[in-house]
Amino acid sequence: MHIEELVPAGHQLQVCCHPHPWVLVGTTAQGLGLILGSSLLLLILRGLQPSLTTLGTAVPTLTPLLVGLPWIFVVGAGCVALSGLLRILVGWAQWRRTWYALTQPCSTDSRGGYLIQLWGVISPDWQVLPLAQINWLTIQRSWLGTLGDYGTLELLTGNDQVQQLRAVPQVRSFYRLCLGELPYPSSDGSPFAGRES
Repeated sequence: MHIEELVPAGHQLQVCCHPHPWVLVGTTAQGLGLILGSSLLLLILRGLQPSLTTLGTAVPTLTPLLVGLPWIFVVGAGCVALSGLLRILVGWAQWRRTWYALTQPCSTDSRGGYLIQLWGVISPDWQVLPLAQINWLTIQRSWLGTLGDYGTLELLTGNDQVQQLRAVPQVRSFYRLCLGELPYPSSDGSPFAGRES
């Protein structure tokens, strides 16, 4: 599923973006921690090798670091390292498949745009919400979000359901576009041509 497929008839896609890339820092750090932790564990176990050879049968391996270690430690560390790599890949795939978009009517006779959210790697989910149904809109930013110019957009819809768009880049401009305070940006390659300075 592509974000363009979700644009309602008579509307055009004006603003389309992924969550801020800084959200990848957490998942990458977790994955690298698992990979480095398993490597460090093997180094520690290699230092304790004489006392460990009685715990299991040594398995010949390709690297001298692993020679003499019981196979269960090598397999266990390999699984932990693999889970770290998978954590990084899944985090990237989730980021890559998450989109936030705003639409604008094609003609000046029509009013109102839509807020579109698409997420999910294997089975994508989406939500298309008319901007006219938003009753309340607020921004939440951490100090890191202020530094990186991103934040969480929290909105209350007509059916009293609170929804959050996390890590929205240039969240103040996105907020103002939702409220209609800024003209929609032209298609010049920049996601937010009407951004505040």
